[in-house]
Amino acid sequence: LHRVDRRQRQMCIRDSIKIITMKKVLLLFIVLTTSALTNAPTQKQNISNLLCSGKWVIHYAMVGDVKREFPKERSSNTWLVFHKNGTNEAMSPEGLHKGTWKHNIKNNEITFIENSKFTKGKDQITVQKIKHLDKNELVLETSARNTTFTIYFKKE
Repeated sequence: LHRVDRRQRQMCIRDSIKIITMKKVLLLFIVLTTSALTNAPTQKQNISNLLCSGKWVIHYAMVGDVKREFPKERSSNTWLVFHKNGTNEAMSPEGLHKGTWKHNIKNNEITFIENSKFTKGKDQITVQKIKHLDKNELVLETSARNTTFTIYFKKE
């Protein structure tokens, strides 16, 4: 009888050590996961930070399957700037365009809304898909009249 009681106490002590160890591991996992999620920027923040990180100068465009190069003097004067407050500026041969932008993370699209002398006082809404984005390159794609336009920008 004495041996059985002693064995049960040993098993109880061993099991309680395992439970305490598992609780510590679980608590550590929760703390680390919560910390990582709290400190890690979201995908939307990452995309917004990349977009707003400087001036994007047009490099070339694809109209359907045809590559359209721009002379250096023209490409340096055709650019796009995103601001963190949701506004944007774009320079084209027609002049400076100002508007707003919003990123749709679900579809990975940017909606541009422009209201200027070029749109005759009416809101012009353009939706462009982000095909590629990194710290040096932005590729946007849109379609109009059964033609796909893909614009390649480089960071200036």
